[in-house]
Amino acid sequence: MANTRELSQLASLINVIDENKSIGIATAYPNANVGIGTLSPTSKVSVVGDVSVSGIITATSFSGDGSNLTGLSVDTGSTVSIGATPPESPSSGDLWYSTIYGRTFVYYEDDDSSQWVDSAPFRVGVVTTADRANTATVAEGLTESPSISVENVNATGVITASSFVGDGSELTGIASTDNIVTSTPAEFNNTVNINDHLEVNNINVTGIVTAFDFDTLSDINFKTNIETVDDALYKVKNLRGVKFDWIQSGRPAYGVIAQELEKILPELVHGGYGIDPKTVNFNGIIGVLIEAVKELSERVEKLEKNENL
Repeated sequence: MANTRELSQLASLINVIDENKSIGIATAYPNANVGIGTLSPTSKVSVVGDVSVSGIITATSFSGDGSNLTGLSVDTGSTVSIGATPPESPSSGDLWYSTIYGRTFVYYEDDDSSQWVDSAPFRVGVVTTADRANTATVAEGLTESPSISVENVNATGVITASSFVGDGSELTGIASTDNIVTSTPAEFNNTVNINDHLEVNNINVTGIVTAFDFDTLSDINFKTNIETVDDALYKVKNLRGVKFDWIQSGRPAYGVIAQELEKILPELVHGGYGIDPKTVNFNGIIGVLIEAVKELSERVEKLEKNENL
């Protein structure tokens, strides 16, 4: 039970202003704390127990993870949820503070989509997935690896990225006035028009490639170990020219069989590993044919000289 002296000291700390009906509590010591429900206050005003406020609480800042806050109301009369983990069934306007990213997210939804959006206007990010373990997949602007998944993107300007990933099977109306670079195989299922220059390491076309001219690199500055083809006529005599129909298109064609050519001129056959089909360098056959014609021409010239003797 407080004695008369203690009550007198307490009364001296309470200042009542009749005009505003306000009460002020002060201590005789500048660094002293005031406790309500506790004898060991740790701040200027420490309250242990519930606080019921029918008016408005105003402060320059609020500290804490908000995990125990419930029933907060906003001016619109709706209820929002604030916590350190995303709610199981969030509603538009709910707030979630991520301790991992040190960011506050607000839940946004409309007729077409719903997602957690980074509430900081100077570094906008979108959370595509969030679970109650406080982990998330977040967009560019946050401290973790960015990731964003959307169904449709409509951009009237330029989309820039360090890389684009995907098979491009759904891309339409693609145009470029600059270079298009891909480090992985690209598949085009329709017509591809190239008006200027194309550089590729390997290209596989199942249809027909049409051009006014086809030039093959043949500069001596790019070649070494150059030798004239020997026994060219023998090699050509062991080759078989065939007429056939392509299985996929049914188109008739003429050529050779890679497996047969490989036995005579293995340097001109490539591929054939796993499901990779065998291919033929037909330009290489031209060099063999040239020397074969020259050998045959020499034989004809010798026969003609013998007939003239």
